[in-house]
Amino acid sequence: MKKRIKAWARMIAVFFKLFKPHVFDRREVIADDLRKIGTYSLGLALVAGIVAGDKITDTEALAIFGFGLIVWLIGIGLSSKPKED
Repeated sequence: MKKRIKAWARMIAVFFKLFKPHVFDRREVIADDLRKIGTYSLGLALVAGIVAGDKITDTEALAIFGFGLIVWLIGIGLSSKPKED
């Protein structure tokens, strides 16, 4: 069991070592996409909460709103420029 956990940890570490340089180059694009997804989710939740004949319940609208807010904030956080010396 311990060997399996170590093997999985090594595979995950190798994956992130290979994945990290590609994500850093595309950070602005990913941030822009996350902001768009968050904005669309927030809009959907607001419309679903206001419209009475919609199939989305109030609880689902609140969950979608929370998801959209979290995704939008992650996108904002990723879009910040690193400080230059």
